[in-house]
Amino acid sequence: MHLVNYEEAAENIWVGKIDHRLNRDIISRVSGPATFCLTFFFEGNGCFSLDNGQAIQIESNTVLLFYSPGETCGTDRLTKDTQLKCLHLRFPVKLAADFEKMLTYFVPAFKANASTHDSLLASVPMNALLKGIAQDIFECKLPAGFARQLYLQAKALESLAYLVHFLEQDRADIPLTLFERQRIYQAVELINEQYDQAWTISSLAKTVGLNEKKLKTGFKSLIRSTVHGYLERTRLTVATEMLKDGKSITETALATGYANPSHFSKYFKKHYHMPPREWLKLTIH
Repeated sequence: MHLVNYEEAAENIWVGKIDHRLNRDIISRVSGPATFCLTFFFEGNGCFSLDNGQAIQIESNTVLLFYSPGETCGTDRLTKDTQLKCLHLRFPVKLAADFEKMLTYFVPAFKANASTHDSLLASVPMNALLKGIAQDIFECKLPAGFARQLYLQAKALESLAYLVHFLEQDRADIPLTLFERQRIYQAVELINEQYDQAWTISSLAKTVGLNEKKLKTGFKSLIRSTVHGYLERTRLTVATEMLKDGKSITETALATGYANPSHFSKYFKKHYHMPPREWLKLTIH
């Protein structure tokens, strides 16, 4: 992707970042050698496709997996008037050897799958833990040097380890139909986009068209969290960004769905082990 700015985290591990407003539609042909990479989309709208394959949608809060053992070609389509913000991690192809053996096993855990006979192209939801790791990499403030490379290498491998873990757990858990998986992913997207709403099991289940029991068990199976736990982590992740952008604690609390600053501070301290004001001082300085 030509908009990416890359830096080397370690030998054959590369980190690329994009945070760019698109003022026109972009359609580009891409080709390259054997590749194993993950792309974490914080924001974005468009699609990717491999030659002779179906298109896979780019959506906010989605992780795109791509692996090809040889040269491959495809097409990128990015939509104008949207913000494209993503983290691209490129790993040594040899790391994909064991991963490749498990691809067939992982298929039922994918949200979308546009793979071809010789390449993997699939997506999974970016849960709160994966998003936190990706944000740590994206926002790394260490200066250029060995310490920065070591940090980026460790976090990149951490993201891959947790992704494999979640795929293993998702595949091993109780069976869900394709319809049920789609509805649970829809519930995740609703929380990601409307975190300020007072979601309950009942209201979320009704909105996506599942019964409450199936939503609860399916959510824990696919997302590795309770509905309430995921909602709180999503709200707090957004809250940290707002605080770093200079928003007040009161403004942040109300914008992320908390009834008042006191309620917000209680959950913030429970999650980050310190009040928001103290956390902000440590983060900024």
